[in-house]
Amino acid sequence: MTESLLQTQSQLISTVRTLIRETTAEEKELLATVKSATASAEHAKTTALEESKESFAQKRTEAEQRKTKTLARVDERRELEPELLTDKHELRIIEINASAEDITEQTEAKLNEAMWLAESVFEGAMVKPRKQAQTAIDSLEETNEALNAIIEEAAKVLSRLRQTTQSAALSDADEANKSMSAYVAIASKALEAIQSDPKATWFVGFRPAGIVFLFTAAGVAGAGAYTDWTVSIPLFAIPLSTLILSTLLLMYTFASGKNSIRHKHTEFTLNVNRAKLAYDKSIEAVDAQRRAKELAITTNRDVEVKKAEDKYKPRLKEVDRLIQKDLDKEKVRFASVAEKCKIKLEQDTAETNSIFENTMAQLKIDEQNESAAINKTYSTALQSTSDLKSTTMQKLSNRWNSTLTMLNNEVSAQNTSNQLDHPPWRSDWSSWEPNTVNASTIPLGSFELELAAIAGELPTSDELKLCIEPVLSIPMCASLPSDTSLLVSSSGKERKTCISLLQNAMLRVLTTIPPGKAKFTLIDPVGLGQTFASVLHLADYEESQLLDRAWTEPRHIETQLARLTEHMETVIQKYLRNEFESIDAYNEQAGEIAEPYRFLVIADFPNNFSEISSKRLASIITSGARCGVHVIIHRDNSLPLPAGIDDDTLNRIPNRIIEDGATFFIDDEELRTLPLTLEAPPEENVATTIVKQVGQSADNTHRVEVPFAVIAPQPEEIWSHSTKDKVTIPLGRSGATKLQHLTLGRGTAQHALVAGKTGSGKSTLLHVLITNLALWYSPDEIEFYLVDFKKGVEFKTYAVHKLPHARVVAVESDREFGISVLQKIDEELKRRGELFRDLGVQDIAGFREKSSDPMPRQLLIIDEFQEFFVDDDKVAQEANLLLDRLVRQGRAFGIHAIMGSQTLDGAYTLSRSTMGQMAVRVALQCSEQDSYIILNEDNAAARLLSRPGEAIYNDAAGNVEGNSPFQVVWLNDKEREVFLEDLIQRDKGKEREMVVYEGNQPVYLSENSAFTTVTQEDKPLVVSAWLGGAMAITGDTSATFRHTSGSNLLIVGQQDETTTNLINSSLLSLDSQYSTGGAKFLVLDGTPKDASHSGVIARTTAGMTNEVQSIGVRDVEQAMALLNEELQKRMQEESSTSPSIFFVVNALHRFRDLRRDEDDYGYSVGGEDKQKTASQILAEVLKEGPPLGIHAITSTDTLANLNRTFDRQSLREFDMRVLLQMGANDSTNLIDMPDAARLGMHRALLYSEETGTIEPFRPYASPGS
Repeated sequence: MTESLLQTQSQLISTVRTLIRETTAEEKELLATVKSATASAEHAKTTALEESKESFAQKRTEAEQRKTKTLARVDERRELEPELLTDKHELRIIEINASAEDITEQTEAKLNEAMWLAESVFEGAMVKPRKQAQTAIDSLEETNEALNAIIEEAAKVLSRLRQTTQSAALSDADEANKSMSAYVAIASKALEAIQSDPKATWFVGFRPAGIVFLFTAAGVAGAGAYTDWTVSIPLFAIPLSTLILSTLLLMYTFASGKNSIRHKHTEFTLNVNRAKLAYDKSIEAVDAQRRAKELAITTNRDVEVKKAEDKYKPRLKEVDRLIQKDLDKEKVRFASVAEKCKIKLEQDTAETNSIFENTMAQLKIDEQNESAAINKTYSTALQSTSDLKSTTMQKLSNRWNSTLTMLNNEVSAQNTSNQLDHPPWRSDWSSWEPNTVNASTIPLGSFELELAAIAGELPTSDELKLCIEPVLSIPMCASLPSDTSLLVSSSGKERKTCISLLQNAMLRVLTTIPPGKAKFTLIDPVGLGQTFASVLHLADYEESQLLDRAWTEPRHIETQLARLTEHMETVIQKYLRNEFESIDAYNEQAGEIAEPYRFLVIADFPNNFSEISSKRLASIITSGARCGVHVIIHRDNSLPLPAGIDDDTLNRIPNRIIEDGATFFIDDEELRTLPLTLEAPPEENVATTIVKQVGQSADNTHRVEVPFAVIAPQPEEIWSHSTKDKVTIPLGRSGATKLQHLTLGRGTAQHALVAGKTGSGKSTLLHVLITNLALWYSPDEIEFYLVDFKKGVEFKTYAVHKLPHARVVAVESDREFGISVLQKIDEELKRRGELFRDLGVQDIAGFREKSSDPMPRQLLIIDEFQEFFVDDDKVAQEANLLLDRLVRQGRAFGIHAIMGSQTLDGAYTLSRSTMGQMAVRVALQCSEQDSYIILNEDNAAARLLSRPGEAIYNDAAGNVEGNSPFQVVWLNDKEREVFLEDLIQRDKGKEREMVVYEGNQPVYLSENSAFTTVTQEDKPLVVSAWLGGAMAITGDTSATFRHTSGSNLLIVGQQDETTTNLINSSLLSLDSQYSTGGAKFLVLDGTPKDASHSGVIARTTAGMTNEVQSIGVRDVEQAMALLNEELQKRMQEESSTSPSIFFVVNALHRFRDLRRDEDDYGYSVGGEDKQKTASQILAEVLKEGPPLGIHAITSTDTLANLNRTFDRQSLREFDMRVLLQMGANDSTNLIDMPDAARLGMHRALLYSEETGTIEPFRPYASPGS
């Protein structure tokens, strides 16, 4: 860890103090050292000369001994080496002869082996062709025996058939092209044909006699029957005739059979001859093949034998020549080596004598040199002693001067840096701009260093005189980032000076640290805030939250200290852990989400400090610096310390200033004796200028933007995750190196609550969540139901870009539409429940293992869900019920909810039991009360959040142990649109169902697919008047007209343009369902001429395909009379094929002729019936018309005006009623419920008397509006 400036100064002064003391001591020791060195040199000279003389005598003796031994060894070699050389020569001759014999034997063996191998191969090869030839001959003989057997059999067959053999000789051109066995097979088939000839078989054995006998017997029998056995010519002629006839037939048959046998026998004979010819040829071919193979084998043997002789016989001749050559070489070598050995012995003798003589001469020289060296060493030692004094003094001087110069330079650098980083208060601060990076120090004052007073006497030598000023002024500064805390202790008399120091220190912090990177907690129990008046302007800049106020009461002090310790716990447990040494190391990696410093400034401690407060202060002093929490404390020494803190704890503060007799000192062992001058704060106007400039800059720079790219997938990772087991997605950075993930579908983490006040970044969080989920998971993995109740268009971009994952997108949604979304999800929940039961599975993972059908997880995201509960009504009750079922049962079926709101506080809200099922909580900046609600009743961590996007993630149902602070990434609109466009491309244009509801946009009839695709009929049984867009996931709202009583439509509301548009859409939709001539429209339009919508109905009726009669105010009675005639006519007819009639009145209250006469009770005068008024006709049309195909559509502004036209009985004939915004009483009178009182502009509800239902909707806007 880097040392603080104060520690550096303390060590520097300690170094100078040590320098003075050590230099003085070393100066005294130098003379004693010189005297001792001279005596030592004299003694060393005498001893060295004596030892040298003895040493050289010994060396001469050793040289003579080495000479004698060497000459003796040379003589010994002169006797032994010739004998050894001769023995070696003879051994070599023997080796050469032996090698020659081995080579000759090996060569002859290889020759014999090659000859043997050739003969062996020859003998073995000759067996195979002979054996093959014999096998072929054996096979031919077997076939020949089969041929002979067939020939013998043929003779027997011909004899049995009473046929003669036929000869068939082969021609010269006839060759046996096939094998013998093939000809034998053909001959065999020919013999079989002869044997089976049907005509020839008649003459085998006694068959001819039997045939003649049978024919003759038949003739006798016939003749006897013919003549009744009376002897006559026919009796003999008939048998004779049959005998002759049968004989002739036999002769003909025999001749025919003989001819057939002859042809077949000829073929048989030819193939037999061919087989014999093939036999002879095959025998010759086998013999020729055998002889050819034997010839090849013999030739191969002769070639191999010739190769072996050519290879090995020349080698045998070469062996003798090589042997003689090696013997000649050996004789030459022996003579040469003997001569060299003799010469070497003579050389060794001469060399030994020469070495001895040289050694003796060198010893003499060395002895002389060593004596000279000893004398020189003695002289050198004396000189060294002299040099030692001057050298040592020079070193002392160098160290003395360098250390003092270093002191002077360091002090000068500190003063220069202090002046540059911290201009004096007397400077011009009007154009000052805050720092963008931290300075390293915070100035507090200065102290003086007098060199002569800090270590006793100074050295007296000329070389050790002072080279700098004897007195130096040194700045006192607190050091950033670790040794920043300050404690100033004084008696009550010097309180003013200490308070000035605190004020000055705070202002210096503001000018040292960039705006927004330093926050203050002020405690002023005595001054009640006046102590810090100059910096309280920071409280005016709420966005940056640099400080709140000055706290004075004990309970407030406890609360503020608790917040600081809670912050420290978060930093230690969530940020630092064992990864970072301090908050500064963390901030280096954290980048955009770096934590600001926090300064606890306390005046008049320990006033109003309880034991709890003191314990918390002790924790801050002990561990705060590592967490970026520093203290600036003024302690009143006249007061005892409370329980919970002691002097040892206070002494851990790195910068301590103490007062003694109105003089202030630094509480440090090295610096305590040096007088301290404290810096006074600036003038009030300068302080105010600085504070306001810092506040403004902090407000402008307090936003933190972590790039979305930090959490977004790479292109190859898009749609790579699966929701089989869970949904997990990163939302932002949690600490310097980790990402914060939102996880749903695991354990109790199934649903999430999100809360944050306006500007806290809640919308950004939801956009990040939706966009990143859509990037990591494909539409087959997750689907979105997006509902936004705010007066904004946050989710509209997902509808515009057709996000593939979105099934529902509601912008500025109505509560009723939100209910329909919950109902749709509830239906899906039931559907999945049935599927899971059928397959016997418990969750999404199990379903996907057993079924190939897609089963994406569904995510319901509702922004400002509190809108469900603005009133304690049916909508709120149903929402509570559906949401409760969703959060309790959805987890098993992969359906999850994320609900966001600016606040959870209110009279009506989601039940606590339902919220308890939502274990995941995300809290952004919010009030303390909301922090308790969204997290837990003992968890107010969210109140400490200070910037947009800063949030608490908690997946432990809001309990403190689950808190995980993080910073939501920043996703701008342009970047989000790029991602959405990419997703559309990846989805490859697939058509996916999406329901889009824009509560802030007008609805047009032309957008209704049911209207644009309607089929026209002559007399449809049921027709619909489409009124507007439903506030639910269903088709547009319509009034259905049938031929039943009460099938009339009433529209009541004071929004004239809206009621006109309702009439207009009804006309258009009804006209579109009838073929031309199938309906008739009587239209009374009371719209004022000067109204902006006056021409809407006229333009519509002009373009209708069916008959339209527009009735003016003056023509009402006449038109009503004609309508009455038509009604009476239809009432008299049993069935009518007349077209349907729609009597349409817009702005009924403007037609006085239709008002009822309150004095008319329907009685006649003078026995005659009164003529019906228009009002009475209208009442009758309402009652009798619908079953006869006459319907009324009427609009008016108020219930009071409605009552002027219709009595209660007539009103009951309007089974369909549309109400716009009106009072609760009027709503209750019309539909028995006050629901219309809660309607907003451009909203209406349709009441059906038949079904008893109320359907809210958005009326269609006028075309072209």
